[in-house]
Amino acid sequence: MEMSLNHIQQFIQSYVNIVSIVSKTDITVVDKNLIRIAGTSLYFDQIGQKISHANLYRKVLETGQPTIMTKNQHYNSCANCRSFNICSEMADIAYPIYYDNEVIGIISMIAFDQNAQNELMLNSANYIDFLKHISTLLESKLFKFVKVNNINNKNINIVDRPENSNKTEFISADPHIIEMLNIIRLTTNSDSTVLITGESGTGKEVLAKVIHQTSNRNNQPMVSLNCAAIPENLIESELFGYEKGSFTGANKEGQVGKFELANGGILFLDEIGEMPLLTQTKLLRVLQDKTIRRIGGKIDQLIDVRIVCATNQNLLQLIKEKKFRADLYYRINVIPFAIPPLRERKNDIPLLLNEFLQYFNQKFHKKITLSSQTIKYLKSYSWPGNVRELRNVVEYLINVNDNDNGVIKINNLPNYLHTDSNANSELEKPLKSIIKKQESQLLSSLVAKANTTAEKRELANKLGISISSLYRKMAEYRAR
Repeated sequence: MEMSLNHIQQFIQSYVNIVSIVSKTDITVVDKNLIRIAGTSLYFDQIGQKISHANLYRKVLETGQPTIMTKNQHYNSCANCRSFNICSEMADIAYPIYYDNEVIGIISMIAFDQNAQNELMLNSANYIDFLKHISTLLESKLFKFVKVNNINNKNINIVDRPENSNKTEFISADPHIIEMLNIIRLTTNSDSTVLITGESGTGKEVLAKVIHQTSNRNNQPMVSLNCAAIPENLIESELFGYEKGSFTGANKEGQVGKFELANGGILFLDEIGEMPLLTQTKLLRVLQDKTIRRIGGKIDQLIDVRIVCATNQNLLQLIKEKKFRADLYYRINVIPFAIPPLRERKNDIPLLLNEFLQYFNQKFHKKITLSSQTIKYLKSYSWPGNVRELRNVVEYLINVNDNDNGVIKINNLPNYLHTDSNANSELEKPLKSIIKKQESQLLSSLVAKANTTAEKRELANKLGISISSLYRKMAEYRAR
């Protein structure tokens, strides 16, 4: 069986629908045979049809490179196209979709009017990066499809590519996240240390897995250690291992440490801010010398491990409190990634909802969807637990919905979302807007009792403002 984008057509269509809303541009996807797989706006009704004017897309299929088109007589692909006079496209940014190093389709952002054309051309570099991210996501989805369906033949072979069989994705359309993912790709061959910061639940471990899978170490293990979960007296033995008979209660055969287990790969140190100061000193020595010594051992071992650290704490503040070593901070903060909280990237919420719905629907054998009002409502919530909280809410909704094909509405949401949403949204408003709202309500009630000019002048005196200022405020708040 030949790999085709048709295998994940439903996912592609639902995904481009959301991306179109978020990016405010139209999207289409075609396969290598120029059959439209997905589309928004004018192209939604043409899904399954072969596109007739395809000079641009043929060029992308041949070269495997992204291409930009603006409709004018000077652009060769346009000038030579038989459909030039009837074509409604004003601009098109086309990016190849790969599977196993072969171009199997194209995803495009399209402008149908002059304003959209100007927007695409002005930000073309950013849009190309955005499409690159989506193209990688679609390739990952195809590998997942292969794994789930146990497909393996001469055209589709995942046995030799274990790193793609369970690929982790960081779902986001946020410019900051996309920039982070670009930096990860640029540093695939690096062994420099990484520090990931962000609130709890933002996806720090997910990003660490992306770093591992994207790196040249992806055929070696990624070993994780949560520094907050290990008692202080055991963390060194967990990291460095120990020789037999090193201490009372030790395994009589000794133990291999996390550094040795991760040799050649990546060691992920989560909650690095909780690491004891003495262990911090020893970690600093490892980073400097690239050697470790087991507890009770006499021989230093050379290791080749890339260190990725994560924390939800302010390490600079911990340094001031003398709870974290400044020299270690600068050693691990070579390539920093700060993941924004979900409340600062609310356009990611529909994308994540779509991802979690697909996952839990498949897990629980259901076909539940969310109403557009519910999605809008969930976007208004502040999500203090970030992506982890959002995922848990979706899992809860799929579990408790007794209609396997139901549509989740606002009243189906957990009670705490109803009570917290309005309060959180009020707290998120700037102080100035809250004061203006109160001023508007007060002024309206006072002006309602001041019917004549003399009464309005008296009111202005009581308020300590001029009559002209009172009229300006009345006009601003439309008070009568």
